[in-house]
Amino acid sequence: MLKFAVTHSLVLGVLLAVAGLWLGPVRLPRDLVIIAVVAGVVLIAVGMGHGQVRDATRRLKGVPRSWEFPAMLTASVLLTSVQAFMVLFLDFGPALPLFLLPLVCLLTSLLGLTVLASLRNRHRLAVALAPAVAVSLLLSGVWWVMAEQERERRREGIVRAFDEPPVPIAVLDAPGWKPSDVWIDGGLPATAVDYVPVDSSFEPDGFGLTLRVEPAVPEEETGWAPLYKGCLTEGGTAECEVRGDGGVVVATSASGDVISSLQARVEVADGMIATLTTNMPDDARDDPFVEFPDIDMAALAEHVRTAGPEDAEEVAAAVTD
Repeated sequence: MLKFAVTHSLVLGVLLAVAGLWLGPVRLPRDLVIIAVVAGVVLIAVGMGHGQVRDATRRLKGVPRSWEFPAMLTASVLLTSVQAFMVLFLDFGPALPLFLLPLVCLLTSLLGLTVLASLRNRHRLAVALAPAVAVSLLLSGVWWVMAEQERERRREGIVRAFDEPPVPIAVLDAPGWKPSDVWIDGGLPATAVDYVPVDSSFEPDGFGLTLRVEPAVPEEETGWAPLYKGCLTEGGTAECEVRGDGGVVVATSASGDVISSLQARVEVADGMIATLTTNMPDDARDDPFVEFPDIDMAALAEHVRTAGPEDAEEVAAAVTD
């Protein structure tokens, strides 16, 4: 039975790890449906495994209370499932905990079965479950500490990036949008801050903005006027127009009547161009059946400004929240 227990635990542990790696970091309520589907598949697999173990133990002669063996194995797998979903909800970057799930499942099962085999009283299953639950709680604490440490490292990295960026960092100080990531590229040089809607019901799901700052390259070097890169008036393909009092250039890229992206370009500092670009989700990009959001890029660009020292902590907190 030991060989069967090892195989059963490892197979279901690998299933949990694969499901976790495929699902990736999850957010509620956005991912509620896919979480329910994956949880249902996991429960079906656990139930099928429980039935196989139960039938195998029933065929053995001289095994008292044979139902306890499959019950202990199933409980260990379910406790490991809790670890898998906890890692996904914490979303702290490294996938190491997911790769460890088969080992966690195996060790939890063996611990419970060892205690179960060493006891002969009526309540031995409950007693055997206690150390398995304790290990699960201990691991939950370990994952939480790791997530907090990773979050703090990321927060400190963002704050340091604001200290001496290669070019100014711009922020979108507009209601309804919050930072989701910060990018610094010293080679170009360029800086960028990604934004997502505060309202989780914003359609399409996964839509966002990127606010990028880079030096304006003289027209004689590129053939484009700095704010009119890729515009029809400069020999490009994008429809461009000047909007607002701040000299915002809005560039529209489209295929026929289907808009693929919008950009709002404005000079935020001497020789520095800030470009606010829409980011459609991959599964909706260039899809004629997905409506491009009604968004006023020129109005948003009026809320673009260079970041000050006070913005570092605020952006870092928003990104790592």
